[in-house]
Amino acid sequence: MTTDTESFNGWFSFELHNEVGGMLANFAQDRTEHTQKLHQNLAADYKDVVGTVAEMLSNFTSQRIQETSELRSKLADDNASRVQEASELRSKLADDSTSRAKETSETLHQLYEQRVTMRQQLQEDLLEDHIQRINEIAEVLGSFAGIRADSGQTLKEFLKSDRTGRKEEVKQTLEKVQAELDAQTKELRQQLSEGATIRHHTVEEFLKEQAQQQRKTAQEQTTMRQDEARQQRKTAQEQAAIRQNEIRQRATEIRERLNRYRSERVTGNSAPQPVEQVNVAPQPVAPPKPAPAPAPAPVPPATAAPTATLTVMPPVAVEEPMVKDKEKEKEKEKVNAEVTELALFSHLALHPDGLTMAELEQHFEVTRPLLNQRLKTLIENGKVRKSDKNYLAI
Repeated sequence: MTTDTESFNGWFSFELHNEVGGMLANFAQDRTEHTQKLHQNLAADYKDVVGTVAEMLSNFTSQRIQETSELRSKLADDNASRVQEASELRSKLADDSTSRAKETSETLHQLYEQRVTMRQQLQEDLLEDHIQRINEIAEVLGSFAGIRADSGQTLKEFLKSDRTGRKEEVKQTLEKVQAELDAQTKELRQQLSEGATIRHHTVEEFLKEQAQQQRKTAQEQTTMRQDEARQQRKTAQEQAAIRQNEIRQRATEIRERLNRYRSERVTGNSAPQPVEQVNVAPQPVAPPKPAPAPAPAPVPPATAAPTATLTVMPPVAVEEPMVKDKEKEKEKEKVNAEVTELALFSHLALHPDGLTMAELEQHFEVTRPLLNQRLKTLIENGKVRKSDKNYLAI
């Protein structure tokens, strides 16, 4: 017999546990979505910057090639008459190349500075979000502990105040139950007067077999749940390792792309120089090389931030389906426990004329396949027999 206080305490703790689990799951989902959006935004910004720089360089090289081809055609037609104009054009081209090289170097330097500031801001935002979420969880847990302590105190006071009344109620209920049981036993003795000793032995044997089967099933279920928990832990660890490897690969890819971009920029600035025979003008472009040199320094903190977030995610992404599966299993176990072979046998024993499948379905409110399984086992064990459409207890 369970009292109202015990049921209230269990229900209250179960509700609190569900609320905390839902909050933690929502927190983990928000965290994962936020990190994914940040990674996507960084990748999109990087692609846009690389595309704009590549377009600028391609336009610069195409324009320069066109201008040099036009100048060569003009020089081939009138070499003697337009030597002065060619020299002027060369000086202008040299000035243009120097100015454009300076502009490109300035734009690249600005882009690099913007990217560094963006990374720093993102890191700061991630740290602030992490600290806020931790503080929220700590507040929730503290409130949960305080509520639990208050509820425990209230329950203790309630139990102390109403012990006497509950004892009397329990006594009255026990007396009523005993009276009902006595009446039921009298009726059962009258109905089962014929063959009482045989049925008593069969019921005892059947109960022993059912107890053994239930123990076996409970052991098997515990072993299955332990195996499932181990497999889920392994999968969570593997997923965390895979994510760390992906982050490292992305960092290496970004470094390789930066190195390629530097090499392409150097080659793009130095390739068209011998065509115009101006080797001195584009050489001042080399000083911008020290600007991207500090690029490897900010890369490690960018890779370190997502690893700190990944340590929180795996245990929560796995817990939510575990709770749903456990609830479904509990519901199935309740339905199966309500309709046991012992319940079927005892109900059929109360009806000597037998019962049909439709009557059993109406009484137990269970599907027909489950009743067929239970009845087959009883027929195989020799506890039940079938005559036409009725099932009889032997």
